[in-house]
Amino acid sequence: LRAAAGQELMLSYVTIDPQAVVEAHSHPHEQAGMVLSGSARFIVGEEERVLRGGDLYFIPGGVTHQVVALEEGCVALDV
Repeated sequence: LRAAAGQELMLSYVTIDPQAVVEAHSHPHEQAGMVLSGSARFIVGEEERVLRGGDLYFIPGGVTHQVVALEEGCVALDV
């Protein structure tokens, strides 16, 4: 993880190993990003989607979300 942060914004370059899980959690701020390479299953509230390189995502503040990297892992730019 590499990150740059200010008072109201954080930009993170995230590498998730194959089959790794970002456990379900929530936070008050909204979150958006782009999958740069690989693929992962994003579970946001009741919605589940597999995202691949070039796909964008948005997670509203306060909504529980989880990410599960697939076989090749996942690299994302997260804001």
